[in-house]
Amino acid sequence: SLHNEIISFIIGSAIVFTGYNFHSIRWTDFGINESN
Repeated sequence: SLHNEIISFIIGSAIVFTGYNFHSIRWTDFGINESN
C-alpha cells in the first residue's frame, strides 16, 4: 500500500513538473516570437 502511494506520488510529481516545464517553454517561445 505504502509502495503504491510512493509510486503515485512520484508519477504525480513528474506530471506536474513536466507540465510546468511545458508551460514555461510555451511562454518562452511566445516571448521570443513577440520580441521578433
